[in-house]
Amino acid sequence: MRLTIKIFLSTIAFISILFALGTYTMNSKLGSPEATSATVSDLLSNDEVALAAGTFFVNQLLKDVSPQAQAQMTAPRSVLNKAAAKAIQKSSGSVSVAAGKAYDAMLNNKTTRVNLRALIVTTAAALHSLDRRIPTTVGLGNGGYIAITANNSKSHKALVKTLSTMKRVMNMWWIFLLIALGLFVGISVVDKRSGVGAWRWPGYILFISGGIWLFIASLLPKLASQKIAVDKQDIFNTAAGAINGGLMAAAVGATIVGAVLIVLSFVMKS
Repeated sequence: MRLTIKIFLSTIAFISILFALGTYTMNSKLGSPEATSATVSDLLSNDEVALAAGTFFVNQLLKDVSPQAQAQMTAPRSVLNKAAAKAIQKSSGSVSVAAGKAYDAMLNNKTTRVNLRALIVTTAAALHSLDRRIPTTVGLGNGGYIAITANNSKSHKALVKTLSTMKRVMNMWWIFLLIALGLFVGISVVDKRSGVGAWRWPGYILFISGGIWLFIASLLPKLASQKIAVDKQDIFNTAAGAINGGLMAAAVGATIVGAVLIVLSFVMKS
């Protein structure tokens, strides 16, 4: 009977630990505007991600350049994209803050204004130095402010609802952890061993769940990247690496704590 109860409690505790580690990692990376800003800043340190952002930014800025002037431009678009990428990396702080505000605006379905004047001025100057037909005032039609407007379409509302649900789940990481700790206490009470020896099963749970998350964290991005277009795999892998870095850190911590509890339960028998 004791064994049956321990197996039942251990199964629930095992699932709770998996949820706690996964939701903690996601919450620390994307669970708030601040976490989103930090993650975006990390991503922009990767040259491939910065180049993708620079390419998009150049396409937006050149909308302010007349078709006639664009037809006379001599600088290759690839050179302009790289220059924009370097400017974005130098201004990664303002870009990451803007990303955090965009996250908050989208999640709360509201409108906000983002100040990207420093980035636009820097990028425009860099592009102008490469091709004089690009004015230094390009992109400054709104003074460098970009409005992120709430979208009332059905698809946007569905996205906001999904993000809100995910955010609530991510914020529950500590609840999953408390549930697991409570179950650990229950397992220790049911266990015949006393003292440190009673923490052997909780040690097994932490060790195994941490090991499983380590395996998933190392395998999942490789499998998922096979579904991503070749030209976007570097960007995907960088983003996945940022998330997996936090997940692996949490999983390693659980694995080490579990291993310590297992060793102590055998060494310090009471």
